[in-house]
Amino acid sequence: MEINDPPYAEYIDEVEVGHRVTGRIRVAFEVPDTRATTADLVDAGAELIAEPNVTPWATLNSRLHGPEQFLLSVFGPAETEK
Repeated sequence: MEINDPPYAEYIDEVEVGHRVTGRIRVAFEVPDTRATTADLVDAGAELIAEPNVTPWATLNSRLHGPEQFLLSVFGPAETEK
């Protein structure tokens, strides 16, 4: 579990999305293949906010809205990038 103060949460939004995303709670899941998991979640009805991109932490992250606009990050090893 990760708890962030507002400035760090804003930084994470900037890295993953490119701008501040509204919402007080974001859940992040580490997965073996970010691109495949992101596609599966979109197919299941999640709304893609930001395509997978490599972060300064050397992970491949994407951002989605889940049910009820719940914020979701999916991340995995950057070497899954194709």
